[in-house]
Amino acid sequence: MQLIHLVCLLSLLIITGSVRAFESVEHKHLGDLSIRVAIDYVQARKLAREEDYWRLDFQQRCKLLDSELRAFYRTEKGEVCDGQRVGAPSYGDLVSLVDYVLYPRKLFDAPEHELSDGIPRRFGHLNPRLVNGSPRNFTLDFAQATSANELHFQVAAIRKMVNLHREAVNHAANGALFAALSTNALADHFLHDMFAPGHITVNRENSHDAIALGMHDTANRQGADFQIDTKKFKDDLLPIMEFLRRNHAPERGHYAFVIEGVEPDERKLQQVFDDFSAGKSLLKIYGDGELKYHAHQQLFMLMIQVRGLLDVLDRCDGLCARNSLNEFIWYEYDERKPQFPPRAGLPYGEYVLEVEQLSQASNIFIISVGGEAPLSEFGSSRLVISAELAPLKAIGASDFLRKHTINRPV
Repeated sequence: MQLIHLVCLLSLLIITGSVRAFESVEHKHLGDLSIRVAIDYVQARKLAREEDYWRLDFQQRCKLLDSELRAFYRTEKGEVCDGQRVGAPSYGDLVSLVDYVLYPRKLFDAPEHELSDGIPRRFGHLNPRLVNGSPRNFTLDFAQATSANELHFQVAAIRKMVNLHREAVNHAANGALFAALSTNALADHFLHDMFAPGHITVNRENSHDAIALGMHDTANRQGADFQIDTKKFKDDLLPIMEFLRRNHAPERGHYAFVIEGVEPDERKLQQVFDDFSAGKSLLKIYGDGELKYHAHQQLFMLMIQVRGLLDVLDRCDGLCARNSLNEFIWYEYDERKPQFPPRAGLPYGEYVLEVEQLSQASNIFIISVGGEAPLSEFGSSRLVISAELAPLKAIGASDFLRKHTINRPV
């Protein structure tokens, strides 16, 4: 029996999986693409004609940038500006590492000794363990973050995005551009989380890892509807989309929508642009490795990310002192007041949620191996669940779920 327990224990250590919104490659892709588009958008608008900007080669474009901004500018293939360290982390790397640490602000721990004001101005002022290596090497932080991740769910994630973005805007207003972008990278991670349905429908707080993981996977796979605010889209996002449409060609920005080798063909991409130009107002969104198959969602998320970065980068042209992500929508569902539906959103739109999609109002069917995971509080493991949890209406009412499947140990 002890041998069996040991094997199970080792298996759980090997086959652990966190309850994440998107895969790391998705976070990194959107992060790297958004910062490149935002920088090009701002710089091209400073010249008399957009074509003049694209006549410059990459290193010439680098010379137009503030030294702190130059650290984040990359080509599609990862080429860095002259004078920058080859292999330095990218903006997308900072976005993705949030999944691997318990507290995102660990990024600003352990600064160089000469840093007196606590405001990072280069990569050497960031936590070297986080920025110089694979996040999966941070075993203790990673193990804790896979389970103690309430911050990535529901209103906590939305609030974290708003607060970090506000902090980034303030840093930029004070001339600390590197600190602004580093902070905004953390905000963008939580912005991504908000667009994974499982992170909106699952009540993570006090929910056992196995339950949260299964409900999260189901919601991300099935998707949810998102209602776009067409006026806000036209005012804030449409100019960004038209810039993308003009300049995604290889001879210009080459803003490729490719993730893990999957890319919409040109005809499909043009249809996506056309749909938004025509006032597309309802979007089906998904999470967990699905982004590469859903170009509409990828473009919409990208535009909002770029708009947020313009709050940090664009000091003029009517966009000065803007904070485009300073508001959010969140109405917690209360089953005692069923006439009030749950709501979740940001200035550019909100989820169209049915009560049955919420984990606290759903019932589930569970097939497990050996009950709860011995290491459930270090990391969720799909080994514990031999069938993904799926919302069903076969077992009792919502109090059954709360009574029998939550209350993880603390």
